[in-house]
Amino acid sequence: MSFVRLWLFIGAALLASSVSSCDSVPTGPGTGSGNLLRATINGTTETFTLVEQRYDAFATYSFVSGVSASTKTLTISFTSDIRTGSFPRTLASDDVNIIYIERVGGQDVVYDCVTHNSARAMTLTRNSGGIIDGTFTGTPTNRNDASSTVTITSGEFSVTL
Repeated sequence: MSFVRLWLFIGAALLASSVSSCDSVPTGPGTGSGNLLRATINGTTETFTLVEQRYDAFATYSFVSGVSASTKTLTISFTSDIRTGSFPRTLASDDVNIIYIERVGGQDVVYDCVTHNSARAMTLTRNSGGIIDGTFTGTPTNRNDASSTVTITSGEFSVTL
């Protein structure tokens, strides 16, 4: 009889561990997940796979980069001490940069908001245990052709910094 109890105990333990491991499955891209970089670019919504997230506490500088379909890269960076203060927090244009790169005909076409001082805005909406959520918009300008821009709306991120 104790042999049967042992197997019942082992089976129950395995079942409990498999159920509890479901809690540690990463959440999908979404606000609060720590795994989201999405924006509407020239009218098309793009979701980017995060490739780098970094926060430098000394310089209070954050950097988030993602790729979409290997032909598009979106990088947002901002200067703000995310360890202090209240949220939501709107950042001034000078504290925000957006870089959008699109591969066209084997060449990278780079758009940014700093080279030609293009419009951009960002709001840090939440800081929850190292996960930072925010929204952004901008009109990055082609580095080589000031008459060429992309319009970025409905930008949102949730990253672990």
